[in-house]
Amino acid sequence: NFNKFKIYIQQITQNVNATDHAQAIEISKYARQTLETLSSIQVEEGKVKLDEVLSMTSTSRLMSYIEIVILIVIAVLIQILVFSAKVDMGAKVPKDHRLN
Repeated sequence: NFNKFKIYIQQITQNVNATDHAQAIEISKYARQTLETLSSIQVEEGKVKLDEVLSMTSTSRLMSYIEIVILIVIAVLIQILVFSAKVDMGAKVPKDHRLN
């Protein structure tokens, strides 16, 4: 379609240079139709690319949420392990004082 449009432009230029304005106007109508076709193709392709990008970002967003949930679970498990561990903070005093 784009090659057809380029041919129309060349024909329009030749007709304008040859002062055949009626033929140039007629060809310009075909060129306009070709441009409208090309424009609709471009819009459709743009929509397809936009859908692909939105799909990629939604997948990325979902993976981010899963990573955050996993990190929160790991943090909670670490807190449970820390608070459930028995830590003896006092100094050790021998039970039998004569052993010193």
